[in-house]
Formats: sequence, structure tokens, C-alpha cells
Amino acid sequence: MDERALRWKARIGSLKAGCGIVLILAAVVACTGMASLRTALQNPGVPQEVAIPQLVNGDVAAGCYVQVSGLALYDLGYEKTENGKTTASYYFLADPDTGDMVLVKHTAVLVAEKQPDMVTFTGMTRLPPTELKDALKEDEALLANNGFRTTTALYVEAGAHPPTKGRAVLMLALGVIGVGLCCIPFFFPGQVFAPCPVDAVATPPTGPYAVKATGTFIQLKSVEPLEIGKATRRFSNAIANLISLGNQELMIYIRYILKTKAYGITVKTTVTDWGIFLQPERMDEVTAGKLYGWKDKWAVRFRYPDATGKPATLYVIFDNPGAQAEFVKRLRAMGFTVAAEGA
Repeated sequence: MDERALRWKARIGSLKAGCGIVLILAAVVACTGMASLRTALQNPGVPQEVAIPQLVNGDVAAGCYVQVSGLALYDLGYEKTENGKTTASYYFLADPDTGDMVLVKHTAVLVAEKQPDMVTFTGMTRLPPTELKDALKEDEALLANNGFRTTTALYVEAGAHPPTKGRAVLMLALGVIGVGLCCIPFFFPGQVFAPCPVDAVATPPTGPYAVKATGTFIQLKSVEPLEIGKATRRFSNAIANLISLGNQELMIYIRYILKTKAYGITVKTTVTDWGIFLQPERMDEVTAGKLYGWKDKWAVRFRYPDATGKPATLYVIFDNPGAQAEFVKRLRAMGFTVAAEGA
């Protein structure tokens, strides 16, 4: 048995939770890189010269590098603000001959007194965000009544350039590599257990010792008198208690306390009781061994059919070999057959 391999197998498998978050971020980076690469491949090194009517008619798609000319109506448009500060300005660029207008994003704050002017600039066509699109739709009819025609399908971001192919490929590669690496832990088990001999010479604890459990527990409606409910819940590495119910029945008991807080003050406390009931005749297998990971832990694994007849697994976990040895001795005294050799 290669314990080093078992440890790394468990350590990699334990990274699932963190890798799940990173996986989402890596997927976003990969999708962004793919979109950037598509934009880079669609646009040549020089901008495409387009007329405002082409933009209004939908002849130009979003994500195109364009050069456009028209009459800049700086006093007609919208402003984007964050925390009371203007972060971007939008003004209309009009074709004086047709009355067609397209919205242009200007990253700097426009001077209020700036007069309309004939301009030519380059930029990227973009899909408008929801808020901007809604504002355009509200004003579309008003503009039409005054002889102007516009589009809510896109706007032009002045001064923007398409991404370079090299940067887009790098972003796509980083995203794909990140997705691949983050998927690896999902191919490893969350629990890595291996049978090991019980340390017969280990000193048992003299006082109360910590016991933890991992498995699917059934809710207890009442502890005294004992009344079993129907709800089940999976606990992982939860603090547990070992309670004997007669000579040949053992209950693994968890008291679960949930505190609801508001502004740092506990406003509600919910207490529920959970248990697993173990009898020697219901056990398919009881094995002493170790749970491997960043820190090895001594454990006893129970395999048994649950209330529905499906296979279930419970791990009772200890911080030291003496506590495990004492528990195995207790189990054998109750009639459980405990395998303690790994093979």
C-alpha cells in the first residue's frame, strides 16, 4: 500500500469546492478569449469605412472595426454615472442628408457648451447594455416624430480597437488550461480510506476525546423518548457522540445547531438531532483503517443497507490511534466483526 499515493489522491479530491469556483472563472476567461479571437479574425488591420445609414439599417454587425463620419450632436444623448460621477457620455452622430443617427460612446466627459461639429473617427460597434437599450427604445418614437431615425441594435465606441490575435489566443489558452486543471479534482474521490492494522499498543485517551462522523443521518424527532423521523441529511466530518442503546446497538448521534444572525446579532437558534443506528447483524462490513488527506486520520468504516435498502457508508473518525483502538474493542464486545488488516 503506497500511503503517499493515497494521500495525494485524497488531497487532489479535496480541492473540488475551490476548483468549482475557479472553474467558472476559467470558463468565463475561455469564452471571453474565444469571443475576442473571433472579433480579431473578423476585423482587418484597418477600419471598415461605413455610412450612418448602414449602421441604422443593420448592414453592420456588432464587433466590427469601423470608420464613420457625421454631424456630432454633443448636446443630445445620455450620460453614465457611478457614485455620482460621470464615467461615460453618449451622443448622437447624425447624417444631415438622411436624418439617420447612431449613438456614439465617448469615454471622457463632454463639455456642455460644445457645439455640433462634423467629425470622422474610428471605433468598434457594440451591443448596447440593457439600460441603454431601454432608454433608446423610449426615445425612438420621439426622435422619429422629429424626422430622425436611429437603431437600438448597436452603438459605436469611439477610439476602441479590435483585440490583437496574440492577446486573444493567450486569453483563450489560459482559460482552456484553467478549465482542464480545475476538472482534474472531479475525477478523484472525496474520501480515500484504506484498511490498516489497529495499533494495539497505542495509549487510549484518559478522558473524553473528539469523535467526528461522515455519512447520511436520519433526523430524530425526539431524543428522550427516542423518536425517529423521516428526513435525512449528509454530514461531513461533523462532531458526533457514541451512544450505546442496549448490548448490541450503537447510535452515532449529532446535535446540529444553526444560528441565524442579523448585523452580527443572533436572532434565531435552531437545534436538530440526527442519528445513525448500527447493529452487528445489519453490517455488510466494518473496517478499521485511515482516512488520507492533508492530515491522516484514524477511522472505522461501516458499510450497511440504509432504510430504503440502498448501500450506505459511514466513517467514524478519531484524532489518535488510541481512541480508534478503544472504539474497535468496544465494537467487538458488542458483537461487531471488525476487519483491521488491509488486504
